[in-house]
Order: sequence, then structure tokens, then C-alpha cells
Amino acid sequence: MRGVSSGSRSIFRRQQLFARSSPSSLSSSIIVRLSSSSSTNNGNNEKHIRPDVAFILEHYKIHRREKDGSKGSSREYLLLPPDVYVPQVLQDPTLPAAALFAHRNILFGARSFHGYDMEDVCRPLVKAAIEEAETIEHGQQPQAVANLKGLSDWVAEFFENDNIIGSQTLARLQQQQKGDEAVRAIATGIPRPGHSVVGQGTFRDGQKAWEDLAKEYTRLGLSEETNLYEKFGGNVVAIEHMADQSPENMKSAGGAIARLFFS
Repeated sequence: MRGVSSGSRSIFRRQQLFARSSPSSLSSSIIVRLSSSSSTNNGNNEKHIRPDVAFILEHYKIHRREKDGSKGSSREYLLLPPDVYVPQVLQDPTLPAAALFAHRNILFGARSFHGYDMEDVCRPLVKAAIEEAETIEHGQQPQAVANLKGLSDWVAEFFENDNIIGSQTLARLQQQQKGDEAVRAIATGIPRPGHSVVGQGTFRDGQKAWEDLAKEYTRLGLSEETNLYEKFGGNVVAIEHMADQSPENMKSAGGAIARLFFS
């Protein structure tokens, strides 16, 4: 997908606004109740679960809070210890093991805390969010947008080591100096020769190559959030260039995100 998706930009603005919301603007906590087997059998790929993670998946509860006035369309799911509730999280943000945002039928902003793998502790939240999205937005296919954290460092490492082995996209770029210089600038934040900043022209010249690199990054399983959604049947359908222009994402992924549809 070319160009900037205004829908994706609005999703990330909602995430920022939700995170900054005062307690009075959020509804009271609702516990999402899942079947007894769902907490330990989410996703299709089975793997050995550490005892501490198994305890979390067995005993922690999913809480849901929503933005007042959104009628349930803007939601956050939190995986909390027994006997802990959302008002306590507002006072102590370190309490959740995992969290996930959703707006209408789109999941985004999956986070894990305390060193736990996102693919482990976010699974119950993704399952609950997909199920609720199918109910709230009947007839609309559930989707997700995933950050590509680490993409810039991955690309920059190839340039810094002067070694393109392992990336078919960068191998092709060697034949296209203009695109190669733009990609290097996006990845490192260092302007191209003859330029004083990494500006719109750089992102325009490097767009096609950066999207191809982002696709390769997801295919290699290097995007943690993309991997999480893929375990629930999510398929990457597009890389959206400059869709999340937050300073953090511009630095870590050149503004790119991945969009997935759940089958």
C-alpha cells in the first residue's frame, strides 16, 4: 500500500489519547470471561510454556476498559493478577502482565511487561479482542496494525557491516544508488550526501525499497507484534509507509507499520 493511511494515523492518535486519559474519562473495569481452556491454548502453535508464564495464563484475568462516549468502540484489554482491578492500575502502571488496544475491528498496541515475551502473555488478550470485534463490528473482518520495532536497526546493521548477505532486498538495492542512499538515511537518521536533513524527499525516494525491506522483516519473523497476530491467523496484507510518525516509530521503523487481516 502506497502513501500514508489516514486511518492508521488516527489509530495511533487514539492510542496516545487513551494512554493519557484521566480516570474520570474511562469506564469502570469489566472482566472479560473466557472459556477455561482459552487461557492456555490460544493460537495454533504449541510450545513449551515457562512455569511463571503458565501461572499467569491460568490465574490472571482479562480486564477491559473503554473510553467514555465510545460505546465500546475504543477499548483497552489488560491482563491483571487476581484481585487487582483497573483503578489500581491507574495508580500503579506496573501491575499488568500485558495490554492491548482495539478500536472497532482493529487491534493494535500490544505490549508485554516485566520481561515476558509478547507472544506468550498477550495471547489471551488477542483472542478476547478478536471475539469482541466480531460481535461489535458484525460483518467486518477483524484486522490488526503491528509496529515494526527494530526494522531501522536491522537495516542499518547491514550498512554498518558493509554486508548485505541475508537480505535479498538490499542486494537488489546495490544496483540503485539513489534508493540505496535513501534507505541508508532512513535507517540511520544520517542525511544523504548533499542533504542537511532526512526529509520528505528521502522518504519518497526510499519508499518502495523501505516497504520491501519491511515485508522481508516480517517474513523473517523479526517483528514481535506481527508474529503475535500471525498466531491467530493474521496475514500481512500491506506495509503502510509513514503511517505512524511518532518520534519513537520514526526512529525504530522509519514510520512504517504492517497491516494484517485475520482469516
